Amino acid sequence: MPVTLDATLQYLAWSEERFFERLYELSETHYGASYGDPEWTVAKIAWHIASGATWYEFCLTGTMHERPAVPTTRTELLVVGDYLRQRTAAIVAEGRHDDAILHVVTDDEAFDVARSTLLTQAVLHSLEHRAQIRSEEHTSELQSRETIFVCRLLLEK
Repeated sequence: MPVTLDATLQYLAWSEERFFERLYELSETHYGASYGDPEWTVAKIAWHIASGATWYEFCLTGTMHERPAVPTTRTELLVVGDYLRQRTAAIVAEGRHDDAILHVVTDDEAFDVARSTLLTQAVLHSLEHRAQIRSEEHTSELQSRETIFVCRLLLEK
C-alpha cells in the first residue's frame, strides 16, 4: 500500500492528541519550563502549535478563528488542546482535496501556494515544536535532578 498524505495527516491528528494527553499529565509547574529563550515556555509552545494550525487552516480555507490565550492552568491547556483538535480536523479534511495552487490574502500580503505545501508545513510545524517541548521537559527533569544532587552534596558536607 503506498504512503498517502491522508495517512500522514491522520498521524498528525493522532500524535497531537497523544502529545496533549501527555501535557495534561504534567504538573502546572512544568508549563513554565523553557529551554534556551525563557519566553518560549512549554505552555507558550503548546499554544504556538495551536496558533500555527490556525494559520495553516486560514491559508487552506480562508477562515480565521480567534485564538485562545496562552495557557497557565490545566483547564486552559484543555481549551488549547480542544481548539487544536478542531483546527487539525479542518487541516486533515483539506488533505482530501486535490492539490491546487491557493491564493492567500492577508492584511499585509497576498501569495500563491500549493495546498500540498501548506499541508506538509502544518505537519512539520507541529512536529518541530512537539520535539522542542519534549526537549524542555527533559531539560527541566535534568535541572531538577541536578538541584537535588547539589543539595545532597551540600547537606553531606
